[in-house]
Amino acid sequence: MKKIFIPIIVIVLVLMFPIVAFFTPKGTESLVKPLLNQELEKRVKKPKIVLTKLENSYDKIALEALIQNSITLNVVGSIYYFKKSFALMYSLKANEVEFDGERYRLNMDIKGKAQGTFTKFNVDGAGKAFDSDINYKFIVQRDIIKSIVANISNAKIEQILLLAKQAPYLKGLLHLHVNMPSLDFNNPSGNAKIEVEKGIFNRKLFLKKYNLLLPKDEKLSLLFNAKVVGKKILSTGDINTTTVKLKVKKLISSLDFSIAKLYFSTYIEDLSRLNSLVKQKLKGSLALDGIAYFNKKKNIKQALLTTKSFDGEVKATYSNNKAKLLLKDVSLAKIEHKLSLPAYLTQGKINAKVNVKNLESYESDFTLKSNFTLNQKLFKVVLPSYKYRLKSSGKFENLALLSQTNLDSSYMTLTLKETKYSLLNKRLKSKFNLTIFDLKSLEKLTKAPLRGKLNLYGSLTVLSKDITLNAFTKSFSGLLSLQYNKDRLKVKLKELSLKKILYTLNQATLIKSGTISGFINLDSIKAKRGKVVLESKALINNDILEKVYNISFGKDINLYAKTKNTILEKNRLKGDISLKTKGAIFNLYDYVYNIKSSSLKSKYALDFKDLSILNKPLKQKLKGTLKVVGELSKSGKYIFLSGNALKFDGTINFLLKGNKFTLNAAGLSIVKIADMFSQPRKFDGVAKVDLNYNLSSKKGKFNIIIDNARFLNSQLVDTLKRYLNFDVSQELFHKVLIDGNINDNIVIFNLATKSRKVKINIYQGKIDIKAKTIYAKVRVHFNGNDYNFIVKGPLDDPHFKISYSGVLKKKVEKKLKKELEKLGVDKELKKILPKDVKEIEKAIPQDIKESAKELFKGLFK
Repeated sequence: MKKIFIPIIVIVLVLMFPIVAFFTPKGTESLVKPLLNQELEKRVKKPKIVLTKLENSYDKIALEALIQNSITLNVVGSIYYFKKSFALMYSLKANEVEFDGERYRLNMDIKGKAQGTFTKFNVDGAGKAFDSDINYKFIVQRDIIKSIVANISNAKIEQILLLAKQAPYLKGLLHLHVNMPSLDFNNPSGNAKIEVEKGIFNRKLFLKKYNLLLPKDEKLSLLFNAKVVGKKILSTGDINTTTVKLKVKKLISSLDFSIAKLYFSTYIEDLSRLNSLVKQKLKGSLALDGIAYFNKKKNIKQALLTTKSFDGEVKATYSNNKAKLLLKDVSLAKIEHKLSLPAYLTQGKINAKVNVKNLESYESDFTLKSNFTLNQKLFKVVLPSYKYRLKSSGKFENLALLSQTNLDSSYMTLTLKETKYSLLNKRLKSKFNLTIFDLKSLEKLTKAPLRGKLNLYGSLTVLSKDITLNAFTKSFSGLLSLQYNKDRLKVKLKELSLKKILYTLNQATLIKSGTISGFINLDSIKAKRGKVVLESKALINNDILEKVYNISFGKDINLYAKTKNTILEKNRLKGDISLKTKGAIFNLYDYVYNIKSSSLKSKYALDFKDLSILNKPLKQKLKGTLKVVGELSKSGKYIFLSGNALKFDGTINFLLKGNKFTLNAAGLSIVKIADMFSQPRKFDGVAKVDLNYNLSSKKGKFNIIIDNARFLNSQLVDTLKRYLNFDVSQELFHKVLIDGNINDNIVIFNLATKSRKVKINIYQGKIDIKAKTIYAKVRVHFNGNDYNFIVKGPLDDPHFKISYSGVLKKKVEKKLKKELEKLGVDKELKKILPKDVKEIEKAIPQDIKESAKELFKGLFK
């Protein structure tokens, strides 16, 4: 039985692993097992052998076997069991070989002989195989090859692979020349050479069999030389593909190859050729140097790999299932470049140590430090700083990575602690703490003037594409928390300090105290769909309100705000908002706020339960109630505001479109308007008002018509009654027409009205709104005479002064002429009559002044 396997082992191992077989006792032992070695059958599981014929006698043997269903083995000869010797002739023939159910051509015709004793024998053979000539001779003594000579030229590699039951993933020619006349440990000698040329990989077959997409047109060449030096084998060689160049600088091994040390280098000129294989876009070059050591007797396996392709130093060591990786001042920019990543880092170094205690279980620990600068040009947002420091440490055990990481910059620090990544379920879990030292540093990023410190705590879980985030902060007092999971976001606000929020937003500290509570639940962030409920209580700081906005209520104001029925849907906020304070309520109904365009559209109602709350800010004493309803909208800088009110027994309607403001009112009771403004009732009637005003130019026009107007008791009525002996309050003015122009703070107006007995006109009257003053010349026509008055002074308390002209002048002329004629001073009268009364008085001689006193006393009686 043992005779059967010798040719089989010779063919398989010589053709499949020639370099190992001829240079190692292990290989030669397997290749030329003694003819009668009882362990041969156990060791050779492949190729499949089926004995088809067996003839055995005392000293003769003849057998036939089928190898791999393709090769026919015939053995005939003599065997002497008692002498433990044999002399056999054998042949190996085949026309084709089977693989994966297909038949391939394999022209093999080898003949040879094996003779000697069971402890020492010679084997030789020659013939055709793999479309090449083949011959070999070797001597085996006590299961160890002592001498071998073999030659193979132009052998087709794909046929060798098929015979070894391997897919023909490589084509090419193999040349093998071995001349080792002595492999005795005491006096070894010889050399060997193996060469592969015209090698080309079968790309489609690699993809089909191993799901590996090799670079296109990947070719292989190999040249390996070995010689016996002393009691060692020294080898050198080159293994080159189109992509990878591997140089074996030196391979020193023992004769039985139980001890070996290898010095090698690898160079890849264009990493992009590996893109399809590693499924990663690469570029640039890579150079590696390495040393490997093997000692089977002492069970030692060691390796060292170094590279300077990333600048700095990269060193990887392996020793008996343990490994270490050292990175020293490695360029992050170089790593980015070779991985074809955008140049996010303009500069940066990484230093790291990885200690793998057990490669089988991946048990290891690591430390990592890095300083890097981000490439400002590649970021769409403006960061406060582009310089960062990274520190990380951790361990790997039980198929899980445990680590802690710190990322620091001049404006922030981020700590990831208790981080755990499981290889089993691909889940990442981590707690984090983010501190931003001063939010002002984020102004360019947020495009808003922020300030203050922010501390954010929470946890993060990542499983496949699902991210769960839980975070909270107490930076605004109270508690602000958020939960994010699968496109859902929940934000809770519990008694957050409005004062701190406004401080953070760099707004005037209008809020003396106050809180905001509620929640924002988004069912879908992507669809922007959810619900909003917020409630706020605040105390408005009147001192700040007056200082910043020049508005004063005289005391701090309590304000309450609440959202109602508010939902978020397709980038739109919809719902109601209510603002309440003592004496007033402001409600927005059915408002729609477009987040994307920052536009607003809403109905509103402004209800003053007590107008006296406006006394201080308007610097006007008000009383009563007022309710205004309408619609408002805002898009960009454009504002639309409409409103109407039922007040003063009439209707008031106004409209604001951009900068244009119009107001139309009708049926307004003048006395009720005066009552609201806490003014005395000086005038009564029903008014109609039309106003057009431009907010940008601060210019406008107005028309006022007052029907059935009456003067009520006032200083004006008293003045007219005293000087004209006429009670104007008894007159009914069917229409009072007032029109005018507004130019910033100045109002120029005209007034015209008449009754049955009197006619009143004002032309180019002037009101200064800012100074709250009036100046107007009033002309009163009564009984065929004109009476002129000047109205001047504060709007709320003007002074009425008579002008010495018109009928007054005529009365003075008449009385003075009559009296002065008596005194004989006609010439003096002609000089002074054109002058005012004061001038007349100065001109009158002293001797007549006393007699004129009585005249002036009773002038208007």
